[in-house]
Amino acid sequence: MKYRARIRILLLFWLAGFIATINLGSCTRIDTPPALQLTIIDREGIPLQDVMVGLFDELDQWSMLENPVQPWRETGSDGKVMFNNLKENVYYFYADADSLSNISTMIKTDDSLIINEIRKLTVIVE
Repeated sequence: MKYRARIRILLLFWLAGFIATINLGSCTRIDTPPALQLTIIDREGIPLQDVMVGLFDELDQWSMLENPVQPWRETGSDGKVMFNNLKENVYYFYADADSLSNISTMIKTDDSLIINEIRKLTVIVE
């Protein structure tokens, strides 16, 4: 009797593993578009609030500050601004903080953003 009970238990475990394998194989991953989070700071490393940030996908548009890929965003008290639902691309950004900007520091992502990525960059304005 003990032998049959062990075989039933083994068969149940095997069946459960088989079903789990089928279910996991049928799962689909949902990709999310890239996002870009910029933290705007001054030379002392202090996050700056109320900085207007524009995002562009071409250098020409960045240099003229025309045709941003999304509306300009304003940083919060933590100095952060988020751009969601982007394409896989290199992006140029401009941060305007009264008389300060990022022109002489970082102006673009090093490489293209990728699917399922939230790229986080810290940008110094001076």
